[in-house]
Amino acid sequence: MPEYKNNESVINSFVIFKGVLLGIIIMLIFTVIFALFSSILFRLEEAKLSKIFLGQNIILLLLIGFYVARNVERNGWLNGAIAGLIYMIILILIGTISLPLSISNIILMAVLALILGSIGGILGINL
Repeated sequence: MPEYKNNESVINSFVIFKGVLLGIIIMLIFTVIFALFSSILFRLEEAKLSKIFLGQNIILLLLIGFYVARNVERNGWLNGAIAGLIYMIILILIGTISLPLSISNIILMAVLALILGSIGGILGINL
């Protein structure tokens, strides 16, 4: 394990918390705006709505990873992956209140969150 100066940690939990909180706030804002417009302007089927929310979460996972990585010095992929996983765990917990999920869906969503958070973290460190 590499040694870091000044007791520097590999994982920055405060930045991860800020990134997850930012992602949840953006998700809630987008969901409310989309719910208002979808009921007023156009009617969408449930299958299309789930695809739109999946796309929204994919973009948010990338943005969370990117935000976290921009605010840490190193290991952006790791911090982004952890932030993405925490965000997805919160969404899974909220989602299972209204709709039960199978174990395979939960595992798939967690792996997707890890991968997309890592990609966002890699982009955040390198751009």
